Amino acid sequence: MNYEDMSDFEINKTVMIAIDSKGDVESITQRKTKLRCINAVAMVKIKGCDEIVRFNPCNDPDDAWPIILEYGICITSPTVGRKKKIWSASWNEDGGRWSSGDIKHGDKNPLRAAMICFLMMKDAEK
Repeated sequence: MNYEDMSDFEINKTVMIAIDSKGDVESITQRKTKLRCINAVAMVKIKGCDEIVRFNPCNDPDDAWPIILEYGICITSPTVGRKKKIWSASWNEDGGRWSSGDIKHGDKNPLRAAMICFLMMKDAEK
């Protein structure tokens, strides 16, 4: 799947579906910010709960870091001095030894890069 063409909302929604192994998510809707919407936030309704929670791992470290830590995703800063500031997110199954089986993605937003890397990992599991 080409995740680069997806909006942040679509990435957020796909990440939520991927981590919902128990089938607890009842619905995922979109909420746009009051200002001109560049990024949309996923609003998640959990079965059996009255509360609707915000889920925005592409832009909120509180949502992204647990996924990054649990799945061992590495985020590397852009090279200093380069005009194009692209963050790299990567993962490999060899526990630190780089190989051809690495999963990598680059983006100007480090959290979005990590979430796309996570989704690519999930695709590789299939």
